[in-house]
Amino acid sequence: HGAFFSCGELESVTIAGHIYIIFVIPMSWIFFALENIRDIGIYFSKLFPFFAGTAQQYVSHTDYLAALHNYGLFFVLAVLFSFGWWRGLYTRFRKTYAVSALLLVIFWISVYQVLTSVNNPFLYFRF
Repeated sequence: HGAFFSCGELESVTIAGHIYIIFVIPMSWIFFALENIRDIGIYFSKLFPFFAGTAQQYVSHTDYLAALHNYGLFFVLAVLFSFGWWRGLYTRFRKTYAVSALLLVIFWISVYQVLTSVNNPFLYFRF
């Protein structure tokens, strides 16, 4: 076994799987999105100011409020949908028009969010 989990391993260890999907994978994308080591350090200092002791230097309470305003709903939905009990509901009601409409709405909201991101070029376009 390597450093990464396979799909079967994630299903058998649900807590580790949720942490891996919600936390580890997005943290690894930072290395592709930022151009130099200094920016990566600043980003992680802003993300985890309590570890770096840089809360006063990089983070203000307005950063948290802005993030909560912009992404709070998406974070709550991601956490809720990451648990397995939704799968049972989906399996039970998947052939209904309500579920189809809900999935279509979620899809178009996702497309809208991607298209309206502020100056956010695709990660690999620079490579």
